[in-house]
Amino acid sequence: MKKNSPINNFVLWRNACCLNNNHGRTLFETLLVIIMVALFLLIAVERFWSSAYLAREAALGIELSNIRRAVGFYHITKGKLPESLRQLTQEKVVVPKQDTPIVMEWPYIQSMTVDKEGELLDPFGNRYIYDPNTGRIKTETKGYEMW
Repeated sequence: MKKNSPINNFVLWRNACCLNNNHGRTLFETLLVIIMVALFLLIAVERFWSSAYLAREAALGIELSNIRRAVGFYHITKGKLPESLRQLTQEKVVVPKQDTPIVMEWPYIQSMTVDKEGELLDPFGNRYIYDPNTGRIKTETKGYEMW
């Protein structure tokens, strides 16, 4: 090859171009990839938290419905409202019958989260509020008091 041939000039130019820009381009590409991965992780985490929040809302509605049904069932079987929600987790179901009452092996409410005092907790970690005079149940969680 001649020293000044077009092919030789192109090879020299390509080598010089790649050697000069290779380090900067690699650093830029690395930063770009890190930023893109961080954005994707940010979007994924945000969607995870919003999904978890929606799941807690759904669980709260289901638990309120189950507790209200348990209070109603207690009222039907005992003829009175329970004094506290703790009674629903501790007393076994007794179905009155003319000859002998039928005693079930489980309480009115099973497997719910309770705090140290034995009070029922909602999916957000707050207590349920129960009025023994009316049988009304609601949660202490802000924004859901009227559910």
